[in-house]
Amino acid sequence: GLFAGVSTEGMVLTRYNSLVAERPSQAVLLTNATEKETGHVMGLQHPSLPIHGLQVHPESVGSPNGKILLKAFLEIQSAG
Repeated sequence: GLFAGVSTEGMVLTRYNSLVAERPSQAVLLTNATEKETGHVMGLQHPSLPIHGLQVHPESVGSPNGKILLKAFLEIQSAG
């Protein structure tokens, strides 16, 4: 997924907004990133398709490591 091969330990990112995704008991999407202090969902991915969602601004000056995520996204092979 988007975070494969990316060291997220200590990664600083700027949250997109104040909305928070809930974790339904039978979720179709997989949680692949959470906020360290609160456990809020910050990233989702489809289990078999190249579909990803982020609740952060990787392009923001407040996200010094965001370029790593943008590069990983651009390198994901699409199914079509």
